[in-house]
Amino acid sequence: MNFKIDLLVLIMVTFQITSVFASESEYVEKGRFGLMSSITDDGVQFGPIYESDFLEAIAAIDSSTSKPTDGVSPKFGDTGIKLRLGLRNNIGSFNYISYGIAAYKPFGGTTSDGSSTNGTYKVGPYVGLQRHFSGTNLMLNIYIQPFHYEHDVQAITTNTWHIFQGGGFGVAYLFN
Repeated sequence: MNFKIDLLVLIMVTFQITSVFASESEYVEKGRFGLMSSITDDGVQFGPIYESDFLEAIAAIDSSTSKPTDGVSPKFGDTGIKLRLGLRNNIGSFNYISYGIAAYKPFGGTTSDGSSTNGTYKVGPYVGLQRHFSGTNLMLNIYIQPFHYEHDVQAITTNTWHIFQGGGFGVAYLFN
């Protein structure tokens, strides 16, 4: 938990310092497609992204790199698709706040005890902070899910609410 807090503080300081050097003119994102890569709370994500001045859409392959501790996690790891669709507000030179809905669906498979995971999904809101860099196609992105609902289908089906257990930090390359 301390690592997540330290990382968040570091990112917020980076956003603050880089905004001091930004130009005085208001940046307007014209709407571009790109590719993003993120380090998440439990693994990595990679996939296409669309960013405009008021909208964002992300469809990423999400792969868990953490080792299962419950003895019934999928044999091949937790890999699926993460979708985020939300709105963006310009909060200053090259900085945006984003918010919307995030959903995760694993590709399916079986657990070590032979149970199917096809009915599993996660859904919840997210809030993010983004920083574009003048003269480049790069954008830093951090997001967190304040809470999310998980419907977990394994040997026993469980429905769970999670508080601050989803989020990530990454970079996107936006094409011109």
